[in-house]
Amino acid sequence: MGGIGKTTLAQLIFNDNRVKEYFELKAWVMVSHEFDTFKTMKTIYESVASQKCDIEDPYKLQFKLKEALEGKRFLFILDDIWNESYDSWNVLKSSFNFGANGSKIIVTTRSRTVALKMGNFPIHDLHVITDEDSWQLFAKHAFNGVDSDAYPDLQKIGREIVTKCKGLPLAIKSLAGLLRSVFDLEEWRKILKSDIWELHLQENGSSEILPVLWLSYHYLPSQLKRCFAYCSIFPKGYNYEKRRLILLWMAEGLLQSKAGRPMEDVAEEYIRALISRSLIQRSSSNESTLVMHDLVHDLATFVSGEFCLKLDENSLYNLTSKTRHLASVGGFELMKHADLSKAEFLRTFLLLQSLALQGIFLPSNHLVVDELLARTGRCLKALSLPLSFITELPTSIGNLKYLRKRRWFQH
Repeated sequence: MGGIGKTTLAQLIFNDNRVKEYFELKAWVMVSHEFDTFKTMKTIYESVASQKCDIEDPYKLQFKLKEALEGKRFLFILDDIWNESYDSWNVLKSSFNFGANGSKIIVTTRSRTVALKMGNFPIHDLHVITDEDSWQLFAKHAFNGVDSDAYPDLQKIGREIVTKCKGLPLAIKSLAGLLRSVFDLEEWRKILKSDIWELHLQENGSSEILPVLWLSYHYLPSQLKRCFAYCSIFPKGYNYEKRRLILLWMAEGLLQSKAGRPMEDVAEEYIRALISRSLIQRSSSNESTLVMHDLVHDLATFVSGEFCLKLDENSLYNLTSKTRHLASVGGFELMKHADLSKAEFLRTFLLLQSLALQGIFLPSNHLVVDELLARTGRCLKALSLPLSFITELPTSIGNLKYLRKRRWFQH
C-alpha cells in the first residue's frame, strides 16, 4: 500500500550507524515508474565511485561498475519499483556479481509480483500500524513536544481522528502536521466532522485521492495551495532542487510578500510548512532536493487541473488555452508533435529530462525553440532549457518581455 512506510523503513536501515560501518559502499536509487537498467547502473556507479559518469555505452558502464564493486561489501536500495520484467532485473543483477559476500540489495515495491521476481529472501510485508502506535505517531507530530495528557479533550478527539486514518502513517503524519501546535478544540472538531472524509475523488479516473490528504490540502492557506499545486509540474519520483523551485515560485509571483523579509525566506517558510504536513519531502539522497510521495503527487495533479501539464507521449494532445505551466519530459522531438499554439497564455516552460536520462545532454533544434517562443512566449515568466545543444538563439527571444526566471542553454 502507498504511504505505509516502505521508504521510511529503508531510510532507517540505510542511515543506521551499524549499517554504515558494515558496508564499504552504499547507494540509493529512486526508481519509481521508469525502471531503466542503464540509468540505475549509472546512478549506482556515481554513488560508489564518487564521480560524474559520462559513459554512454552500456557494456563499458557495466565493466566499470564491476571494477568499482569488486571485492567490496555493498548495500543498494532500489526504491519504489513497478517494472515486472525479470529480464531487466537479470541484466542489472549481473553487474553486482563481483561484490563481496555479505552484500545486500533492498527493494521496495507495492507489487507482490515484483517482489517475488526480484527477491531470493522472504518478502517483508508492511502492515498498517496499531491504534496505539497510530496515536503515538500523531501525538508526536501534532503536539510538538508538549505532553498530550495536558489536553484530555484534544486527546479524545485526536484518537477519533487517528482512527479515520486506518493505520496509514502518511495519512497520520499529514493530519498531525495540519494540527501541529493548534490547541483550539473547535479546530480539531472541524477536522473530525468534515464531510471530506466521505469524498471519493479520482485522479485521471484511476488513482484514488485519500480523503485525509485532501483534508491537508483543503486547510492550507491560499498561497500555499498555489505553491503546492505548482509542484505537480514535475513527474512522479522526480527530485527537484529546492533553490530552483524557490526561484520558479518567485518568478510566478506565488509568494506573498511580507514587510522587511526577503522572498527567499518566505519561500523557505512555505517549504517547511508543506514538509510538516507531509505534502513534500526532503529527498533521501540529497538534503537540498525535494520530492513528492506518489499519492501526494496524485493530489497535486488533481487540484492543479488543466493549469499544470507534463508533456509526454500520453499527454501530447492535452494542451489547452488553460495551460499555464508546462514541463516537457520528452525532449525537443516530442515538442515537434505538440500543438504548442493551444497554450497561448503559457507562463512557465521547463525542459526536464526523464528519470532515465538525467545528466545526459539532449539534442535540440533551434527551429523548435523558435516555434515554442513564437507561439507561447508572449506571457512567459519562467523558461528553462538546460543540458541542450542550442547553437543559436531564435529572434523571438526578444519578445519575452515578462520573463523573470531563465536558465540558459549549455552547449
